Amino acid sequence: MSEKLIPNKIANLAYSHLMQNSLLLIVSNVSAAILNFSISILVGRELGQAGFGRWAFLLAWAAGLTMICEFGMNSLLTRKISNSSNSLNELLFSTLLIKIFFVTITGLVLWSMSPYLGIDIETSQGLRYVIFIVLNGVMYSSFTAAFRSHGLMVPIVLINISSILFQLLGTFWLLQIQSQILPLIQWVTFIGAVQLSSAFLFWSLHFGRSGGRVTTSIPVCISLLKASVPFAISGIIGAIQMRSSVILLGYIKNESAAGLFGSASRFTEAAKLIPNGIFDAAFPVFAKAGNGMEGQKLLFRQINRVIFLYCIVVVIPLLFLSSYVIKWTFGQAFLPASPILIWLGISLFPTLSNAVIELYLYASGDEKFATWLGFVNVGVQLLASLPLMYFYGAVGAVIGVLLGEIAIWLPLKLRLRSLMS
Repeated sequence: MSEKLIPNKIANLAYSHLMQNSLLLIVSNVSAAILNFSISILVGRELGQAGFGRWAFLLAWAAGLTMICEFGMNSLLTRKISNSSNSLNELLFSTLLIKIFFVTITGLVLWSMSPYLGIDIETSQGLRYVIFIVLNGVMYSSFTAAFRSHGLMVPIVLINISSILFQLLGTFWLLQIQSQILPLIQWVTFIGAVQLSSAFLFWSLHFGRSGGRVTTSIPVCISLLKASVPFAISGIIGAIQMRSSVILLGYIKNESAAGLFGSASRFTEAAKLIPNGIFDAAFPVFAKAGNGMEGQKLLFRQINRVIFLYCIVVVIPLLFLSSYVIKWTFGQAFLPASPILIWLGISLFPTLSNAVIELYLYASGDEKFATWLGFVNVGVQLLASLPLMYFYGAVGAVIGVLLGEIAIWLPLKLRLRSLMS
């Protein structure tokens, strides 16, 4: 009888530790959501649909390229350090070297192509600063992956919140001086550099000596590159899923359509931050638990219930109050974004349900299947979105996202059932 209780005890201990770390990351993510939301409202109210669309367009490029240039290293780094912390510094600096290589190649292409990729002169100039935003972002995320693998959530919380707070204050000040996009993008670049410097300082104090030798080598980098391919493909797919809608709307329709989608998506992106806090804390726990472990399965079920209840609490208000929420935050000019917000709210159910299962698959070593379904998801999304965007604008983009998530829901459920049987 006592042997049967062991998995439950392990799961409860893991769940308790997970909830402590999740709570810290949720505090960080909620605070970040409020501050980022405030920045979006400032920009939207000051610059209008078109100006906000340009701003969202540039940030979509930055976020998408960041996910691509990370090349799946963050998830791989967290998993490897969680199981072997003696080589933390070697793994950390190897991932940094790999990321810098990808950013350099991507940056050269983006710099030379920026006059053609921008939707106007201002966004073409802004795309050149996007390169530096990406560099700061990919390097910072390696440090936070190392911190998460050791359960060190407090420095992540402090750095994230303080950085976004300074970004908010700077954005407010800049908008009082001049209503232009370029200074705002330059400020984001500067804040990213400060954020990276803070993470480096904490690493030097905490892991500079205890994390092993600060070294790297070509064989280690090649080994990491090979192991990261499924994660990298997942990152590329994620970049397309999350950021392609704003970018494509800018090209297919106009900056106003991108602005409407961007304003509505700020709400659902904020809503995803709490589950993302749980996912970030859960990944190293799942990675340590071991495949086939009963405690791991129980832990998954607990997280799945929490996410489902969370979706109900968030989505129902969005369905009935979308127009009031849009008008109260972004203003009367953004009211056409109301139906977009409704569809985005509906899409949270399959999106977060799929995300929980994908988290379990990646942590358990079944990343190939999850990656294959990612291709299916993004393929359905793009095939559906392109014609829908042309005829229905931003609403068509959201429906494409929803169809992509629905397409992989059943295969993920069946795979999970086979793993847990």
